[in-house]
Amino acid sequence: MIHSAYFKDRIMGIVKRMSLFLLGCWVVANVCAQNTLGHGRFQLEASLGGMVYTTPAHRVTPWLCLNDYHRLNCALTLGARYFWHKSWGVQAQLLLNPRSGQEYLYNGKVLGYNQVEVSRGSIDGNFSAGIVYRCSIGNWDIQPSFGIGITGFSETRFSSYLKHEGTNDVDSFVLEMEKDRRNAFSVTPGIQLVYHLPKRLYLYAGASYIVTAGSSYGEYTLHNLYTLELREQQRVEDNYVDALHFSFGLGFRLF
Repeated sequence: MIHSAYFKDRIMGIVKRMSLFLLGCWVVANVCAQNTLGHGRFQLEASLGGMVYTTPAHRVTPWLCLNDYHRLNCALTLGARYFWHKSWGVQAQLLLNPRSGQEYLYNGKVLGYNQVEVSRGSIDGNFSAGIVYRCSIGNWDIQPSFGIGITGFSETRFSSYLKHEGTNDVDSFVLEMEKDRRNAFSVTPGIQLVYHLPKRLYLYAGASYIVTAGSSYGEYTLHNLYTLELREQQRVEDNYVDALHFSFGLGFRLF
């Protein structure tokens, strides 16, 4: 009798736990069904746009200034978004600069010694992942997001000739940033305006701000062109540039 009562209590306990588990599954399923939109849970997208660099010029010496000649770069993006809730989801995005590569600038002309401006390296690419919020009104979505990731920069090297004011003396000038410090941590807040089309397609316009942390380092040297005497040498530190990214693209809702 003792054994039969024990097994009966065990079976009743299992039945109760199974009942609570099934009830919990039913509640979760109903909540998910209510919070799922017809606009889809998983989305793939691609866009074409540009980057506008916003970091101000940096004066290294009274006559040397680091600037951005390439104020506007083309940018291609590939991304994916997954929504586990009608409003909340996660995203990942890869940004590529088609004109990336070594930023080598050579000016064969003799420059005035009173002011020299050198172009910084451009953004090669950026990868970010983070959270996204979705607000839907009919066929329209507004999707603010926030991501963290890595930004890569092109290699920078500049060389030219410098002429001293009032003399015939000419120097050879070289600035080169280190090759092993071309990646930086970055945060990327952004927003997208989405319009849903038939057949799982949608159009979107987006804007984000790539904010980088850290600095790049390099060195410039001045040698007399004729005697090769070292006239000046200095280590250069420059903050990584920030950029405003805007895009127009097409997306596809998988499910």
